[in-house]
Amino acid sequence: MEKIDYEGFYHSYIEDLKKQHTLNQKRIRIGMRMIIIIPLIFLITSFLIHSSKLVFLILWIVSLFGIAFYLIGIEYMDFKMQEKLASMGEREVNPLIGEKIEELTGRVDERANAIDSHVEKRKEEISDTAKNLLKKKDVVIDKIKKRGGNDE
Repeated sequence: MEKIDYEGFYHSYIEDLKKQHTLNQKRIRIGMRMIIIIPLIFLITSFLIHSSKLVFLILWIVSLFGIAFYLIGIEYMDFKMQEKLASMGEREVNPLIGEKIEELTGRVDERANAIDSHVEKRKEEISDTAKNLLKKKDVVIDKIKKRGGNDE
């Protein structure tokens, strides 16, 4: 019987997945460029050719949807591939936008906490102001009653 080199197969499979991930990142970059370039071409063409603008509008919208579906498909395949790599213990693959998500999440959490503390501080200030206004109202009412009582 032949001995199958599972370890070699595993490493070649991992390398193939990493190459595919690199290709997916390039495809995503190209798709992002195309989402700007192709609709811009249709827009410019619609202004240069004085025929039916409705046709170019429809082509523009269809191209946006087509490119968006293409990008969603590639990102989904890349996401599933990264899940496979993660389940195999490989952590070396970096997603296209995933590196900054943790940093941005931390910033958002810090900002949300700062906003919450600012809101609580403002609530306390408003509560104190309301209490002061109620005290002043009582003082004014008392003065009005005293003046009203003196006039009679």
